Amino acid sequence: MIDKLKELLKTALNRETIMYLIFGVMTTIISIVIYTICINYGLGVAVSNTISTVIAVSFAFVTNKLFVFRSTDLSIKTTRNELFKFIAGRGATYLLETGLLIFLVDILGLHPIISKNFTQLLIIVLNYLVSKLLVFKK
Repeated sequence: MIDKLKELLKTALNRETIMYLIFGVMTTIISIVIYTICINYGLGVAVSNTISTVIAVSFAFVTNKLFVFRSTDLSIKTTRNELFKFIAGRGATYLLETGLLIFLVDILGLHPIISKNFTQLLIIVLNYLVSKLLVFKK
């Protein structure tokens, strides 16, 4: 695992990383916009984050599979396996993010939108590592 992380750092500015950043930004924007809409409609932090995550993860799976990691095997078996691992990985980072948001907003009293933006920085990095090392590995 350490060797894989070292290799990732060596190739930090390759096509895959640039594509991940582009689609990662788009996914983050989708997540933040949906989260903001939900917060403005009076939904709580956890519910707002859940709704925004479901929508953003759906977008992210398709773009990561097709454009970032170029997983060309579109068979039901492969896609199902990738989707399961993708959702499991995103589920783990969702739980971490939701816990952080509850801590930052409900316990520390920080602004919910600023807190969401802050947590997204950590989540983007973790999601890339999960996708690269566990989901769409070659």
